[in-house]
Amino acid sequence: MGDRGKKLGFYCSSTSFGGLELHMVRLASWMHARGWETLLYVIGNSQMAKEGERLGLTIRPIKRNRKYFDLYAASKMSRAFKRDGVDIVWLRDNRDLSVAGIAKSLSGSRIKLVYQQAMELGVSKKDVIHTMRFNKIDAWLSSLPSMAEKVKQNTRLSTERLHVVPLGLELSKFAQTTPSKEEARAKLELPPEPLFVGNIGRFGPKKQQNILIKGLEQIRNGGNDVHLLLVGESTRNEGDAFLNSLHELIAQCKLENYVHFRPYMQDVLYFYRSIDIFALSSQKETYGMVTIEAMAAGLPIVATNSGGTVEILKSGELGLLYNPSSARDFAVNVISLLDDADKMDSMGTLAQAEAIDNYSNEKECQRIEDIINTL
Repeated sequence: MGDRGKKLGFYCSSTSFGGLELHMVRLASWMHARGWETLLYVIGNSQMAKEGERLGLTIRPIKRNRKYFDLYAASKMSRAFKRDGVDIVWLRDNRDLSVAGIAKSLSGSRIKLVYQQAMELGVSKKDVIHTMRFNKIDAWLSSLPSMAEKVKQNTRLSTERLHVVPLGLELSKFAQTTPSKEEARAKLELPPEPLFVGNIGRFGPKKQQNILIKGLEQIRNGGNDVHLLLVGESTRNEGDAFLNSLHELIAQCKLENYVHFRPYMQDVLYFYRSIDIFALSSQKETYGMVTIEAMAAGLPIVATNSGGTVEILKSGELGLLYNPSSARDFAVNVISLLDDADKMDSMGTLAQAEAIDNYSNEKECQRIEDIINTL
């Protein structure tokens, strides 16, 4: 079980509430449930704070620090960690690395820093400043082997501090028998008969839901009764211009009766249970949690051939991959599944088994405990 006498402080100065922030709050909750004393240092009254409170976590409100050389924030942070008896500080946002490193120095290196990498490191960070900053990190966690390889290539971080820990999900809810597809569609007010392709996430140019709409036009022109379900909201602080362009495209393609928008929902199981095929349309996802969720739901997946998605889907073994800029390629892959029901079933079954084996929150927490117990 390890040394649960160590106190964990999860620190994040982000004002957003996307996958990075949500996973950090959930991880703090999971570790707390496993017997670790946890504190959540987040912006007061932020969505992270509200979600942490909902999960019963102890919140320590902070103010947003500067990305670099924020001595004032670092001093406050160091004093707070000493006051609260924090032993290990957990970081997800790279904008917090500088201030956390300074806080560690001010503490006499008493605290240990763990950085759970969120984005792929695509450029060299071997300069003196980055090397000094990264040397403050006691354990660097990459979600995929390919991400860890990029860290090796682009930094001077000691390989002994580098670990691969896939982000996990609470898979138990996906094992539930309810809701059924019929119940889920009734809840979302969707027609019961057609086959549905679904996409969930923020609407924005890089998410490319327009490719799905253009692909749907081609799928339906081939005589297939397929609908598209889009769940989400516009990217924060970017307005509704892209969402409006999607509605214009739908009108141009005369698909008003076949594309269904629903707002983001707390219980995403209703989304996954209501669809037959999951579609990922992003230009590039470093680590798409929605892809893992679709795998856990046992759905066949059609996803863009880019980023960490290729590795997660084992280069097409667990899902079909298409050119991110090609609506035609997307449509061809969906139609290939429609023409082969056995392939749809077997692909979903294989993906679900992979999710259970490698992407549960229990597996993630155990891997993390094995690492932090060595610090």
